[in-house]
Amino acid sequence: MSGVRRHVFPWIAALFAAAAALAGSVRAGDPPPASAEAASASADAATPPPAPTPPVPPAVGEALPASLTLRALPPAGTAPAEAAVEVPWAELAGDPAIPVVLVFWSSRCPVSARYGATLARLADEFAGRARFVLVASGADETPDAVRRAVEPLRLRAPVYLDTERLAARRLGIRVTPTAFVVDTARALRYRGPLDDDRRMRPREARELVRPALAALLADKPVETPEVRAFGCALR
Repeated sequence: MSGVRRHVFPWIAALFAAAAALAGSVRAGDPPPASAEAASASADAATPPPAPTPPVPPAVGEALPASLTLRALPPAGTAPAEAAVEVPWAELAGDPAIPVVLVFWSSRCPVSARYGATLARLADEFAGRARFVLVASGADETPDAVRRAVEPLRLRAPVYLDTERLAARRLGIRVTPTAFVVDTARALRYRGPLDDDRRMRPREARELVRPALAALLADKPVETPEVRAFGCALR
């Protein structure tokens, strides 16, 4: 028995030693484990960047952003390459000595069409004392469609385009028509509809833009500075 042990045990010992050596060589050939920092960096690279934070629209009493721009409505027959003339807010606001009424509107919106005559009447009433600016906002607005809708109104107001809705998003506008009444310091004093006749009810509508503008011209506070607008959702 002792002879068997002398012959077998060395053989078993040698076998275990060979197995241990083989395992060590495999581990040595493996790549080193990634560090925690490398794993975190890899996870960060795979994570998409966060979506940009939408701009906060100005509150009543705050100035409209100076970076605001709109595209001028080109004359009929203008080539598309010549049509994209960007106009900065300071230029489209005009004379700094008078307030501005900025109306976001759509040639394809029946509610906007319903207020066309009201808008023209207000622009006539306050001519020389306030500047009215009409903004056709929406991805489906085209210069030809806007001209066809505006020309019958004989509106005393320049017309601009916001087909990419950049200005509408910057100002927090979701429906047309929406009016902004802006004072001579270019701060927002009224935001909302032209009047409160949401459903064309058989009663006299309460005007909203007109008294807001009259209050500014009389150097008085606006009684109702903000009303939720109604109309067609911007698309």
